[in-house]
Amino acid sequence: MVHLLRNGKNIGFARANNQALQYLKSTGLSPDYVVFLNNDALLIDSSVEKIFKFMDRQKDVAAAIPAVFLQDASLQVGVGGFDLSLGSAFAYYFFWSELFPRTFRGLFIRQDYFIKKKNSVQLEWLSGVCLVARKSVLDETGGFPEEYFMYAEDLALCRKLRKKGALVYFPEARILHLKKNGDKGRWNVAWIDSLFRYYKLYQERRFLKLKTLVLKGIFLSGFVLRAAGYGFLRLLNGRKYTLKTAELAFYARHVLSRLCAG
Repeated sequence: MVHLLRNGKNIGFARANNQALQYLKSTGLSPDYVVFLNNDALLIDSSVEKIFKFMDRQKDVAAAIPAVFLQDASLQVGVGGFDLSLGSAFAYYFFWSELFPRTFRGLFIRQDYFIKKKNSVQLEWLSGVCLVARKSVLDETGGFPEEYFMYAEDLALCRKLRKKGALVYFPEARILHLKKNGDKGRWNVAWIDSLFRYYKLYQERRFLKLKTLVLKGIFLSGFVLRAAGYGFLRLLNGRKYTLKTAELAFYARHVLSRLCAG
């Protein structure tokens, strides 16, 4: 049976999912698990059932996420990782967690490494693209913080979830995310601003302004390095990497504007 809840307008990812949790509570239903799933995600290969069975075996797991593929068969960046800090940002944007994914705790994990090894890995946050959480844990922690309209609300929720159990990337299950790459001038920078906002909300207040400037500098350096790398590949392979180079340069300019604004 499908229960469809309609809103007259877009109320945001966090608030809409909380609305569904409240509705579930009002019905008196008490499933073992709740699945938060993007409306542009496709479940394949019994992915959710595999996670259910995994969590049935691993009672200490509070939430899990499958491997996330894009339409072109590439792997999505940003499906989970370690909580946003100067260390996790540096490890990711300066490639340490890409080169040594088992050693360095980056903001975003390198999916291909864990898929190839067929290893589950415990993380500090999981994306809401397909987040499977224990209903009993959500009853204790509550849902998504609603100060976020979209982006970073999953990091904020996971701060609460990981106090109740492990958060696990489970690559034996997988989904397909149909998100589209933007055209020039249409790339979404809201995720960057939400991450900066999240950092300022949850970091220790001492030297916060300085630490936030350093964080923006790390993001800027990371985007510039990647844009330069893809630009070099573009010279070798014609127009193949043109769009990716432009996208990263666009992000770099946005972060630079935020850095100059203080």
